[in-house]
Amino acid sequence: MTRDPKKFREIARVCAVLSKSAVTPEERDIFANLAETWRGMAASTESLHALLDRDPGTDADDLSRFDNNGGGVGL
Repeated sequence: MTRDPKKFREIARVCAVLSKSAVTPEERDIFANLAETWRGMAASTESLHALLDRDPGTDADDLSRFDNNGGGVGL
């Protein structure tokens, strides 16, 4: 899975567009909530990258233990 906040923000933008063109109020709410979730993931990822940049002893590859493919917890 990517950890690119730009990609997360692009997905959020698509969800927001889908929300505005939704046929039912339920669909609108679902896509609006998805957009907000993706924006939150982008913000969290940016914060994580900022923390990793401040700590030279931590490498982004250390996060592989949290990937589903790495056998860890999964994010």
